[in-house]
Amino acid sequence: GHGGGDAEKRTGAWARQHSQRGPLKVAGAVAAGRLGRTGFSLDGQGLDGLRNPQLSQALMALKRAGHNHEDWRKVPAQTLLVSSAAQSGPSSALEAPLLFSTAVYVGTAQACNLGSYWAPEFEAPGASLVDCRHFARPVSCLYRQGQLPALQRPPPQPRKAAASADFLVCEARSHPLDVAARLLATAPGRHIAVLRFASLQDLRNESVRQVHCTDDQVFLRTSYVQAFERMERDLQLPIGEALESGLIYTSGVGLLRGRLQEGAAWLREPPKIDVIWIGIPAFPEKGASKHGLQDWYIDDADRAAMCRILDLAFASAASRGCEALVLPPVGCSSHACSHPALGVASAIREVAQRYKEFLPQVIVSSDHPSHFRGTCWDDFEEVVRTGKPRPDPLVVVPPLPCPPWVLSRKSAKEVKERKAVVAKALLEQEAQTARCDRILSSRRPELACQLLTDDASLRIPPGPESREFMLA
Repeated sequence: GHGGGDAEKRTGAWARQHSQRGPLKVAGAVAAGRLGRTGFSLDGQGLDGLRNPQLSQALMALKRAGHNHEDWRKVPAQTLLVSSAAQSGPSSALEAPLLFSTAVYVGTAQACNLGSYWAPEFEAPGASLVDCRHFARPVSCLYRQGQLPALQRPPPQPRKAAASADFLVCEARSHPLDVAARLLATAPGRHIAVLRFASLQDLRNESVRQVHCTDDQVFLRTSYVQAFERMERDLQLPIGEALESGLIYTSGVGLLRGRLQEGAAWLREPPKIDVIWIGIPAFPEKGASKHGLQDWYIDDADRAAMCRILDLAFASAASRGCEALVLPPVGCSSHACSHPALGVASAIREVAQRYKEFLPQVIVSSDHPSHFRGTCWDDFEEVVRTGKPRPDPLVVVPPLPCPPWVLSRKSAKEVKERKAVVAKALLEQEAQTARCDRILSSRRPELACQLLTDDASLRIPPGPESREFMLA
């Protein structure tokens, strides 16, 4: 029929058919997702729901590493990490984290597919079967730039001084998902949103990423992978175009697993969170290090762009009634981005202050190793807490001009001749001084006339005695 081509382009199928990107290979194994194939769903059942097309290649990668398990919900991931690290070989240190993240991802995907898991582990004493079927359908929507959602001012509520002081805080050595889990454990039922970011130029935005233990935790520990598989159908737009035009807001994501450093234990009472996905430029221009501005934006347009996307993220969270927003240092040396850390901290504080009446709490947290080199995190936290402005550039002193001549080392012969000349001059000066003393002591004008006639270069030093003698 007429208009079929336009409908196909709107659904993103045309973009996927004409994509020539190859599969993502990690440690010799093809990753679970395929670039440009976000509609490759987990819904297909096969072999008791444990072997569906989405997980088959990840399972093959684990089997090639010597781990022949079918149901990875029952396998403690910490056991795989220890056994992989104990393997011999030069590449074992690099393959161990990749196998660990793949095992965690497969177990989480199987739990979402089958709707249950055992917490905290299958073989742990007192393990209980947890039903997670209510997390099976997270829904995504698009918020476009320039179309901020309407905000309704909440009714005024008395707040304690301590609570107001903790409106904008930083937490070191904690992933945003860990902070969200802690907040929901202390106050169940709170509405919390977690922000994630990616580079707009990153081709991996259209694939399930489960190979990085720090950057890809939203796929390893939550049911976000199911929302990702249906994301283009929910948005009616390719993911790349959606990120360029605004942000993707996903609600009802289940947080199923704990900290990866502790083995990614299953949670007995998995909470729900919202995930906000924004896209940012990868490499904005930073200030010059010689001026002391390497951690700040050099172009105000780059900072304004960061403030705009953060403003949209805060507005979307506030319009959904979120009680807390947890975000990482956006774009700072992670997720293939490199933004100036202090410039980002300044932008986060500026935008957070605008929504202080709508969002009760904003937390900036990170466990990325690159954020804790030297005093990076302390400086970042200081700017977030105090709003320290960008300093004036350091004044660079221009180089002094070099003299037109060049000093050269003299030879031993030249040094000897120079010493002889100096010695001769000293002897002549001493002789002249002796003649002058003799004239002054004689008080005889005829002797002075004779000496001056014999030596025209003789000079009598000035003084009262010399003046009286010459007048006589």
